Amino acid sequence: MDRLRFLKILGMWTAALAGRQLIAAEPASPAQQLPAQHDDFVIVRRSPQSHLPNLESLLAIPPRKPLRKNHKIIVERYPEVIYHCDFQWDGNAGSKWDACALYGGSALLLNRSGFFISAHHLFTDHLTEKNQENNKCTMLLYDPASNIFTEAFPLIYSKRYDLLLGRVNLPPNARVTKTFISPTDEPPLHYVYTTIFADPGYIKKDLFVNIISAGEPGFTLRNGKRRFQFTQTRHVQNGGLGSLNMVVSCGELKDIKEQYKELVDGQYSFVSTTAKGNSGSPIFDVHSNLMGVLSKGGEDLLDQPTGKNYNVGIYTGPLAMRRMIQAYINACA
Repeated sequence: MDRLRFLKILGMWTAALAGRQLIAAEPASPAQQLPAQHDDFVIVRRSPQSHLPNLESLLAIPPRKPLRKNHKIIVERYPEVIYHCDFQWDGNAGSKWDACALYGGSALLLNRSGFFISAHHLFTDHLTEKNQENNKCTMLLYDPASNIFTEAFPLIYSKRYDLLLGRVNLPPNARVTKTFISPTDEPPLHYVYTTIFADPGYIKKDLFVNIISAGEPGFTLRNGKRRFQFTQTRHVQNGGLGSLNMVVSCGELKDIKEQYKELVDGQYSFVSTTAKGNSGSPIFDVHSNLMGVLSKGGEDLLDQPTGKNYNVGIYTGPLAMRRMIQAYINACA
């Protein structure tokens, strides 16, 4: 990664925060609540009760931290890449498996237990094909920090909130930072940030070819049925954080309900230069607590008073995430 570029971006943001009114540290408070009448959670796969404590730990209330003069943002979290893959047996190409991918977007590993959060619309085709019993369709999650990939299993989703909780089986060498989910939809200073991939074309083509070259397709037996799987067997060439052109996109929250009627309760927007193709990217507050999941990036809206266009990112906030995780825990208990 271009560290100088990161420092430059963060320095500009630090200067912007320094001119804003700072707030003192406050004791941790209980999480706010969203109305439940519109919940549309759908469970895809249940987890054993032994996994539930690792999910419950995500609902712990993070301690409030003070904002000091010249507050600095330490970017410690990077998104994972999600691929929707179809494997076909190609008898005309030396009898081998041929893979094609629809680059979905991003996700975030929440803890070392392999739970991740992403946007539901990235998994729509996969969920449809699985319902049609297409066993050679799979979702792959690539973690650039550890340079590993593994199959991603959806657990529960919401179309309304455009959220999906899933799980992967992580190898011992995976490096995952514990996630703290904000207990409120109101971030400090009304500022949020996300780390995005500036070159989706590279991820969709070159990186995917390198990932496929590092794995082996095959079948395994599960509950008496043959199940297709794709397993990493080699190091991903030209992978890792250094191969991805990532930039920090940050901005202030902006109320766009009058201009953007599709926004639902629990979703928010921030002024940003988020690029299209980064759906599922995690949104953080200035303390790097998880504030949400990017649903749409690169939306251009018209500012009526000035007549100028501005760019916004739309994300689902932490209260909806907390509701979905708690609903899943309740269903599996």
